[in-house]
Amino acid sequence: MYTSEVRQVPCALYDKHLTIYRDPEVTPRTALIYFHGGGLLYGSREDLPKLHLDMLTGAGCVIAAFDYPLAPAAKMDVIVKDAADSVNYWIANAASILGKQLPYFLWGRSAGAWLALITAAKSSLSAPPSGVVSFYGYGFLTDNWYCYPSSYYQALPPADESIIDALPKEITGEAPLGERYMVYLYARQTGKWKDMIYEGRDKYFYTDYTLRLTDRFPCPLFASHSTGDTDVPYAEFTELCAKYEPTRFIATSASHDYDRNEDDPETANTLRKMTAFLDKCLLKAAASQDSADAAPVFSDEEETVKLTCSGCKNACGITAKVKDGRLTFVTGGCHYSIKSARRQLRARLRQDRESLEAPVEFRPL
Repeated sequence: MYTSEVRQVPCALYDKHLTIYRDPEVTPRTALIYFHGGGLLYGSREDLPKLHLDMLTGAGCVIAAFDYPLAPAAKMDVIVKDAADSVNYWIANAASILGKQLPYFLWGRSAGAWLALITAAKSSLSAPPSGVVSFYGYGFLTDNWYCYPSSYYQALPPADESIIDALPKEITGEAPLGERYMVYLYARQTGKWKDMIYEGRDKYFYTDYTLRLTDRFPCPLFASHSTGDTDVPYAEFTELCAKYEPTRFIATSASHDYDRNEDDPETANTLRKMTAFLDKCLLKAAASQDSADAAPVFSDEEETVKLTCSGCKNACGITAKVKDGRLTFVTGGCHYSIKSARRQLRARLRQDRESLEAPVEFRPL
């Protein structure tokens, strides 16, 4: 049975909190940093159904559910920065909170999934996530649905514009469904949702707050969506899958947040598939770490290493030179030799992204 603990998180913008869920009878294996849904306009970090909390903490997951500042008082730039601050706060404090450092995943539902995706793809994090889990999330990969009136929401009783004028100007990190749902309803009925969550030129919306220019997702991805989603088009999911080929679960429900129905077998199946994804990522990371630990670490002196290029049919030999943990020189039979040398030496060099892309002297054979 899981327990929960609420902690205050340092933040100058608003009264920010973190709720930690864990099963004290189960040895923790990983952390899930969770962002709630609500169109960035409403929601609570404590919105996870009991089934999710039971199954995931029982599988050895520690769930760290953070507040984030809500629109329209806070726009996307503030929200994304705050989410990155939350992740970095967890990385810096997890060892003292849990007694040890754990690998972590980012997880979100709906707008929270967008926040998890953008944080992983765009933000500067002090340690990368082991993966991202998106429940009916989006990367704003398809046009129009988010900046035009929604036919689904227009069929509901209209929300009055006066509710917008009545909103407080102060930033808040929590606004339950009963307090703010009408704000989201108004945003979707009028097509003004994008204007309420983003301020600036369209160019920067697409470059900074969508996945359109992210050709390669930086970590493993799990995505779930229902074919009859009434809020986020299923096309968002198919575009996400076509672009990044995630592990996926497709539900047949005719609702958006289908997993709120804890009695629906698809909810438990989603969580089982998600847990299997986490296990696979953790096993792969452990195997990679074992390999890196077993590999020799290069010294500060320049060393010559003989490798084999897999980029041409002749499997030509490569002579590489390594100094200070960086690849400095390659001679080989084709220009693929540099890429091949980087790939083969990556674990031992322990290179960061900048040094992986650093210029290397190449001399053809």
